[in-house]
Amino acid sequence: MTFVLTKPLHNPLRPPARPSAFLTALGVLAVVYSWTTTAFAGVCTPPDITNNPPNIANLKAYAACIQAAGQGCGLDQTDPVMDVCKFDPLIHPCADTVRCTGGGGAYFINGFDLTEGVLAYDRISHTLYLGYSVNGKIGDSNGDGSPDQTGPCPPPPAPPANIIDPSGIGGGGSESYQWFIDTNCDGVPDVIVSAFGSPNSTTVQVTDGGGINLIPGATGTGKYAGSQLQVQVNNLTLPAVFEFSGFVGSRVDGLGEDALTPIRCVPNPNIDIQKSASPESLCPDASTTVTLTITNTGDVPLTSVSVTDDLPTGLSYVPGSTGGTCGVGEPPVGQHLAWPAITGSFDVGQSCVITFQARRGGNACFGGTAVWPAPCLIPRASNSCASRDPVYA
Repeated sequence: MTFVLTKPLHNPLRPPARPSAFLTALGVLAVVYSWTTTAFAGVCTPPDITNNPPNIANLKAYAACIQAAGQGCGLDQTDPVMDVCKFDPLIHPCADTVRCTGGGGAYFINGFDLTEGVLAYDRISHTLYLGYSVNGKIGDSNGDGSPDQTGPCPPPPAPPANIIDPSGIGGGGSESYQWFIDTNCDGVPDVIVSAFGSPNSTTVQVTDGGGINLIPGATGTGKYAGSQLQVQVNNLTLPAVFEFSGFVGSRVDGLGEDALTPIRCVPNPNIDIQKSASPESLCPDASTTVTLTITNTGDVPLTSVSVTDDLPTGLSYVPGSTGGTCGVGEPPVGQHLAWPAITGSFDVGQSCVITFQARRGGNACFGGTAVWPAPCLIPRASNSCASRDPVYA
């Protein structure tokens, strides 16, 4: 996004109050993805599934924290319970069946009725945290409360269970826990994160949208227990705007598959600009140094940040006087100063300053016909022209 930052024009006859910055956005969002700042690092504590069991509550708290701190993106999407129906009457689970609320047919509790999906992405460390909660037990296809095949159930006279539950989270597509990242929001996943294997040694695979080619450098770990599954993906760079969805399903349980409704991560770009002048009031034939401090207070790096400033009536820009740390060069001379755009990426938390000289000319007169130079703030007037009135920068 190209930001044009401006300051309101001061009344030259009154001391200036601290002006509030206002921001005008022009053009289309253009964000670079070179995350170099560490301004917010350490503010939020990421979940630790290496030394702890999965905990979706902790993941949700972390997601909310990094979203609020501008450290990344946090998303939490719920899904209705009992919305996957058994479509094959010849398939018999271990669990009791009840009526499905998501349509006609029967329903039973197993590990593939999704109730919540959580995403937390740390833009600084390029780490993605994902989690699922289900109505039953993760990896349980036959409804016996275990991720493995435990034997015949239920006892007679009920029909014998005939669901073959693979061990853990079955690989080969027989059981699926997947998260989808759509990086350009076109409805087609560009990153697929899949989990399978045993509870404490869960394999996490990170592929492109085709589900076959691994994404170079991206590695993942995972763990599941009870109704919760959590994974961590390292070294994955995502854009500022992306869409998050998911898929949970078992080919052997006779239930329909459960899809997580897409939810979008939207950045919060923002810039603060503060203006000061030293001195704030000027006598004729005097100059002041104006300092503009620009800070990226949003949660994404920005490009093409342009700064403007309107000089009060009575002041003129001193050509060649621009300095500071923004490296913007010289503006066209005039009352409306517009500097060239800041080059490169303006990172989250980054701040820079623009300084310049503004000068008040001699024999300035407000509302009269004649005046002669006189020390500022000492009343001397002719024909009602008061030279004591200073010009405020």
